[in-house]
Amino acid sequence: PWIESVNIRRDLPGGFTIQIKERVPLFCARKNDRLYYVNAQGLLIAPVDPRSFRSLPVLELGPGGDDALPLVADFVEQFRKAGFPFGFRQISSLRLSAAKGFELYVENRRLSLIIGLEQWQDNLRRIASVVSDIDKRKETVMVSSIRAADGQVWMTKTQEEQKDEAAPGRTH
Repeated sequence: PWIESVNIRRDLPGGFTIQIKERVPLFCARKNDRLYYVNAQGLLIAPVDPRSFRSLPVLELGPGGDDALPLVADFVEQFRKAGFPFGFRQISSLRLSAAKGFELYVENRRLSLIIGLEQWQDNLRRIASVVSDIDKRKETVMVSSIRAADGQVWMTKTQEEQKDEAAPGRTH
């Protein structure tokens, strides 16, 4: 299941050249109560085997997420180029849905990123800019989620930050 294509060429007088292109897993996904490795196009490669386990983001399809599946390979490539202060390998999960678009969770930062499907490339650039800015200001811990859609970006503060603001006697 790991072989994507094989090319065999005969080299006269008595040789052969064999080229093997392997499938590259980018995610893990659950199907029929089993975990599978999945490539960037969302195609199942093989079941996850404990002997050859790779830690990869979990891909989940929400309602209408099947329609966004063909965008995933380009999304991952654009994500890598967008200038985030962390790499795609730090993403714990990616959920696709028609309502919210791309929903990513960065576990080590406790940060959700939601990128709307319409004009997703622009939304991705906007959210990358905001994440980079709050990271430079060391304010990432104050934000639990960032959403980019319709040309706008919204941030949600962490519960701790909201409690601090509501505390009596707090001055700004």
